[in-house]
Amino acid sequence: MVYQMYSCPPDTNCTDPIMTFNTSANPLVFPESVWCFGFTHTVQFGYQVILIDADDKATNAWDAPFTCTP
Repeated sequence: MVYQMYSCPPDTNCTDPIMTFNTSANPLVFPESVWCFGFTHTVQFGYQVILIDADDKATNAWDAPFTCTP
């Protein structure tokens, strides 16, 4: 599972976190992949999620934006 940034607010730290699942999981849970810390105003992050299987076949990206609210 790859979280891919497409919109990072100014003056923030944005990353493209990746999680590998070695066993079946339903639902797919990616603990602490994104978090909010130290914001004094509402900030929106634009992410897309892509799933890649063991044969390196990827899904189409789908939007998974999130908002940090103080």
